[in-house]
Amino acid sequence: MGITRRVLLTSLALSIALTAALLLSDIVALKAGDWIVQHVANSAVGRLVIGMAKRRGSRPVTVPRRAGAYGGEKVTYTLPKPQPWRE
Repeated sequence: MGITRRVLLTSLALSIALTAALLLSDIVALKAGDWIVQHVANSAVGRLVIGMAKRRGSRPVTVPRRAGAYGGEKVTYTLPKPQPWRE
């Protein structure tokens, strides 16, 4: 009996959620009103950290690698935004 796809995906989802929860409770212990700044906010863990931080009343600032970042309170890009093409 091998590991089914459903069991594997469930295990991955739980490990991602636990990682995000541990970052906000054991590593940092954020409280309401605290700011959290994170890089690579487009990742699965990053998105969960943003959601969990908001539910705790914290204020997330995200620094994604590219545009289209998930909703932190403030989104800061590490690269300059592209300028319109000019001849």
